[in-house]
Amino acid sequence: MVTYYTAEYVYHGGKFENRAYIGVEDGEILSISLEKPHTEDQVVDFGSYAIFPSAVNTHTHSFQSVLRGHVDDMDLAEWLRVVYAVSAKFDAEASYLSAAMSFGEMLRSGTTTVADFFYLNGRGNDNVRAVIQAALDLGIRLVMGRTFLDAEWGGEATRESVEVAAQRFRELHVEFEHNSMITSHPAPHSIYGASREMIQAAHELATEYKLLWHMHLADSKKSAEGVVDTFGKRSVNLLDEWGVLSDRFLGIHGMWLSEEEIDLLAKNNCRISYNPASNMFLGEKILDLPEFYQHGIPIGLATDGAASNNALNIFRDVRLASLAQKVNAKNPQAITVDQLVQLITEDGGKVLELPVGNLEIGKKADFVVLDILDYSLQPVATLKSNIVHAISDRAIRHVFCNGRQVVKDGELALVDECELLQKISKFAAQIFK
Repeated sequence: MVTYYTAEYVYHGGKFENRAYIGVEDGEILSISLEKPHTEDQVVDFGSYAIFPSAVNTHTHSFQSVLRGHVDDMDLAEWLRVVYAVSAKFDAEASYLSAAMSFGEMLRSGTTTVADFFYLNGRGNDNVRAVIQAALDLGIRLVMGRTFLDAEWGGEATRESVEVAAQRFRELHVEFEHNSMITSHPAPHSIYGASREMIQAAHELATEYKLLWHMHLADSKKSAEGVVDTFGKRSVNLLDEWGVLSDRFLGIHGMWLSEEEIDLLAKNNCRISYNPASNMFLGEKILDLPEFYQHGIPIGLATDGAASNNALNIFRDVRLASLAQKVNAKNPQAITVDQLVQLITEDGGKVLELPVGNLEIGKKADFVVLDILDYSLQPVATLKSNIVHAISDRAIRHVFCNGRQVVKDGELALVDECELLQKISKFAAQIFK
């Protein structure tokens, strides 16, 4: 049965329409019309609210949520030491609770699709299955970037052989390939965390199953220089030499790329996940977004993990991205409101190759319902700008993912949120003991 959703303002075709009706069936948008449906009992009218596409987060590390605040003000080397030491203790329950903390925060702040980059796989797939279960329980759409890592520094909790990583990925992919809410992608950690053989294995799996593959790329000045010191070539040049660059490649971060590397990414139709808060948190560099746009490289916004951001709110980060780009270019016109709206919605969907991010026929019914009488969204005449530059969590009242309500009146709708938070709080209090 088709259900129609409407409100005073409905975002469609790049603008807010008055009283548009979104027809939804089986999690998909079937119609959008300015005409009122004939069947009254199938209409959900949110009154003086606004319906807006929900956000897409193209990169995070869900397990890091309980590390929030514990690794502030550290340089990268010390930050990595603490993160890997603590995460080595994680079992399936810890992975579930930390993921539920991440996904709950995202849903309540308007994100319904997230790409997790999960690397606590050294002891098998139990941890990654726990993360997937948390996503299913809370109702978020998950791209599971199952990490491949064989560097010695990774330790027992993350390290696998090439053969074992590939076998475990195949098992995971087959297990969830028919679940519309879960997509599994291979994700070699980085050039400094995964051997050439590991990276090529992930690339081959992505090609075989027609998937994307994710990898940290030029994510710090030190790592970018380290690749040159070790291999005598810059990161993208090296990947090109290995024959793994293609339109299936999603590079994470990419701040420390040369002009030649950016040209190579464009030539091979690659894509980038932009993590502004994380990049600045670690004192790295502001990615030059207009340069990537000029090269035609698809860009999606991301929070990264809570250990290098502290918050998992993509609407907060799009404002940060806006200000960072203007300062970096020394130009208030460096990025527009329309580009920012696309960055957190449909651009993320394009980067992840999912039918999400805008309210169009054939796309998934993923949207947020906003209280336009919240102070942060006034004046309503500038509603689009207010959403990317000023919105408060208070204004996000309801959230739908795949046509199912996952946040109602500002609280998670599919789980007992109070009970979940109590479990998370108890777990987080013990993790550093």
